Amino acid sequence: MNWKKELAIVGLCVAVLVPVLSGCFSDPVKSELEEYVTFEFEQGKKAQALSSEVEDRSITSAQTKEELMQILQQRKEHLLKKLDGQRKYEAKTPQIKEIHAKGITLLENKVQVYEKFIEMVNTPQERWERDEMLQQRQLEIDRLNKEYQRELRSLMTDKNVRVKI
Repeated sequence: MNWKKELAIVGLCVAVLVPVLSGCFSDPVKSELEEYVTFEFEQGKKAQALSSEVEDRSITSAQTKEELMQILQQRKEHLLKKLDGQRKYEAKTPQIKEIHAKGITLLENKVQVYEKFIEMVNTPQERWERDEMLQQRQLEIDRLNKEYQRELRSLMTDKNVRVKI
């Protein structure tokens, strides 16, 4: 009878400790990366729903200054909504914090570019001049976009994380 109690106690200990110990050996970066990629995917779906109505109207299709302003404003508002959604995510691990910060900076630069476009439309055309800030922002957007995509893809490959649709 005594060995049955001991066996029951050992079985109970194993049942309690296995889940606890398995959590100790999990990779926090992989766990958060899976969460972040899912978050990004959901944000992308929301953004796509918003952008379909915004993208239907091309900047080149604007017939008047007012139409152009409306299109630029809509695109800026679209980016601001996306930026607000991104800011709600709170990264925990340093690797995800770094990638997420690049994503936010990328969106902030895009918003600034649209703000500059709106400012230019409100300036008489003869006063337009080559704008270094605008060119730098566009170069920065390209650089950040490439880095963000490369780092996210690399970390997903290293941690063997797949997008779950």
